[in-house]
Amino acid sequence: MKPVKDKRASERVEVDGELLLDIHNDSFINASTVNISASGINFSSSAAIPLFREVEIQITLPGITKGHNIREIKCHAVVVRCAKKDAKWHDVSLFFIDLPKDARAEIEEYVCRKATVKKLHK
Repeated sequence: MKPVKDKRASERVEVDGELLLDIHNDSFINASTVNISASGINFSSSAAIPLFREVEIQITLPGITKGHNIREIKCHAVVVRCAKKDAKWHDVSLFFIDLPKDARAEIEEYVCRKATVKKLHK
């Protein structure tokens, strides 16, 4: 059997950051991030979020090395996947809509550095 090729345009890495979502219904959702790329983010949420819902997000991206500071990124995103994981959690994927160029560059750098560190530790 041939390996399945990943169809994602951007490489994705695991991240232990924080994510705050405003789903435009007078409530905010704190979520545990799972992985991130320059095009989107995947996370676990205790609440289901309807597909194609636009959300405002704030991501706290940790520094990968001692010389890099924690970065907060704000943008809009759209829900492209929401699947029940178990009785309490949902796997949710967002696609960034208006990610500023400088924030995209920082995410790309973070992904590149983290992927490099991961490869070195294999």
